[in-house]
Amino acid sequence: MNIETLEKRVCELEHLVFGPTKSVKRLTTEHEKNLVDQLYELYSAMSVAEKRPVSSKLLSRINEIQKYTDPNFMEDDTLLAKSKIEIILAQRDRIEKIGSDLEKISKLRDCLNHPAFGEISTLKQKFEDLRMVHNDQYVMSEKLIADTQALLDTYHNLIRDTSKLFIYWNQRALATGSSVESSDS
Repeated sequence: MNIETLEKRVCELEHLVFGPTKSVKRLTTEHEKNLVDQLYELYSAMSVAEKRPVSSKLLSRINEIQKYTDPNFMEDDTLLAKSKIEIILAQRDRIEKIGSDLEKISKLRDCLNHPAFGEISTLKQKFEDLRMVHNDQYVMSEKLIADTQALLDTYHNLIRDTSKLFIYWNQRALATGSSVESSDS
């Protein structure tokens, strides 16, 4: 692209921005000024321009405007469309699966929109209370299980000791009975 084409585009942009009656003043002594002075003047002009509503809108869209001034804009856009097509074709199976899933969901719409499901959010506190009761009951049941296990162990030990005593007394009674019979004979 040559300089004349760029100048023509800039003039066209100036015409669109400033209107047909206002012309843009160009400084002839621009090269004679110090770079810092030029930057300060540019900053001052930008801050003044930002206060105007039209200029502030324009400055907020500067990236979009720069995109349109790019000579390869349409080529990039075409390239993006080709890339989009390739991406869509590469994800075809996934897109079809998502489509079928969405169809299934739309078939279940009546069920999902049932008023009972709308009340779920209001029941959150009740569910939380029930969860707390469940946790308390779970702790109590574990304590009861531990107490029951201790009682069963005590019962088992008592029965074992009682059985040993019965065996001991049975053996003693038999021994006493056999010693009485042997002394009688």
